[in-house]
Amino acid sequence: MIVARKVANGATLTLEVKGQDTPQDKAKRASLEEWTAAVNEHGGFGRWAWAVSFSPSDLATILAKHPAHPPQQVARRGFGSDDE
Repeated sequence: MIVARKVANGATLTLEVKGQDTPQDKAKRASLEEWTAAVNEHGGFGRWAWAVSFSPSDLATILAKHPAHPPQQVARRGFGSDDE
């Protein structure tokens, strides 16, 4: 499973969740590292970072290293809002 989310430094974190590690997965991560470096070098697609979780217990550590982008205030108008 792959999840992407905006993090506090404005980057997009690609988080891959794996149950076990294989030689093929290691090769894929090497490609992901190259892709991330190339995209960040280009600069036209924003900043990107990546991480891999092998256990639910390491998710808190990974997410602490990449805190979520603060939520923005959204103006609510229309159905169910106070301005009707």
